Amino acid sequence: MADIGKILFNLQKFQILQIKLIPQTKDVVSDAYAYAWSVGLYPFFDNYDYSADLKEYFSISEDKISTVLNYLDSEWLKKNYYTFYQLEDHFDVSGYGQYSRYDLICILRYTYLHNKFDKTLWDTLVRRGDSPCEAEGIIDTFVLSELL
Repeated sequence: MADIGKILFNLQKFQILQIKLIPQTKDVVSDAYAYAWSVGLYPFFDNYDYSADLKEYFSISEDKISTVLNYLDSEWLKKNYYTFYQLEDHFDVSGYGQYSRYDLICILRYTYLHNKFDKTLWDTLVRRGDSPCEAEGIIDTFVLSELL
């Protein structure tokens, strides 16, 4: 039997990405929102639409995002900045924990695209030698090819 929720999720994802990729409508959807849908991340800062009804179908859940952001925010307010590797250690990204490197990169990229936190946090997070090369893209300028 078909999972109607999964079908609706995939249709919604397709519509959002299609709107973003068409030049005449690309500004209707924010870069961060389109990115979240493209990687299967619950759009934590944009949960004003169908995404709330489809929470269970996102591979990176609201709870995962909330945990990472609450930790980052509380540390940021104390001016404690961490490298990506330090965050990986904190969230036990070893293949056995609840988080993967991919999860962290997606959560952080989405947060960056929403202009959260400050330059010091982002520069520390992706400092060369203290982060894997794939994490350096967290603070890149958004390009539509990220959605493909």
